[in-house]
Amino acid sequence: MAENQHRSWKSSFIQMDDFRDFLKSINWIVATTATAGRSLMIWRVVFGVLNGTLPACLLYVVKGLIESLMAALDSPIPTYSNVLPWVVASLVLAAIQELSKHTIIYITDLLTDRLNRNINLDIFNHLSRFKMEFFDDPDSMDLLSRAKQNTGQHPAMFLSHIIDAMTNLIMAAAILMVLVAIEPLILLVTVPFTPLYFW
Repeated sequence: MAENQHRSWKSSFIQMDDFRDFLKSINWIVATTATAGRSLMIWRVVFGVLNGTLPACLLYVVKGLIESLMAALDSPIPTYSNVLPWVVASLVLAAIQELSKHTIIYITDLLTDRLNRNINLDIFNHLSRFKMEFFDDPDSMDLLSRAKQNTGQHPAMFLSHIIDAMTNLIMAAAILMVLVAIEPLILLVTVPFTPLYFW
């Protein structure tokens, strides 16, 4: 019994150490990314938020387009002057959404390149303190080779996943707000199933 309790305590301490290491890794990723390109990181967040709100805006525009089209068809003399602004708005939003996706890809690639450059510079600066015997060791050279293989991609992708998760939350909240504005009773359907979205 005491041995099992000891193992449980030891396991919990190991998990706490892993959690501390995880927090240190996040802190290093944020600090390194901010050093490599603070403005790029800010723009990545901005376009992530924009990308999250655009689907809700498109949904609202489609609603207005359908309503204006139905009103035009129901009038004695059909006129489509009120339909045209909604069509233009939907096309503009669709173009912005597509442009936003490509901009996010470009920013992520540029941030990855800058991270690779900065991390490689840090590695070379650190290696300059070592003696020549270090470079004669095959294990050391293997470690150095692996350390230089597109190292910046990992923090850049981690940051992108965090922002994408935030974008999904914003998108879900924005779409829900538009749906509630269209039909308040939609809450009776969405609220019970909301926990399943985060499961």
